[in-house]
Amino acid sequence: MPPSLSDSTAVTINLKWAIGILAMLMALASSSGVLLYQVHELSSQVAQMHTEQTKNRESIIALTSTLQGQGVLK
Repeated sequence: MPPSLSDSTAVTINLKWAIGILAMLMALASSSGVLLYQVHELSSQVAQMHTEQTKNRESIIALTSTLQGQGVLK
């Protein structure tokens, strides 16, 4: 028969497991928070790039129209 654990040993082992699990959950929550922040920042950058692309397209169209009006482009 295996030796029995005393109640204090059992409580200590269970407490260590609980602390370990809690630490892992906190690390997971922290990682998730960082990931959400990065996704938000990436989304903002994509929106900004889309706005810049639209401005660039409008500038190219205006320049092309001007050059065609001056007879530089046909």
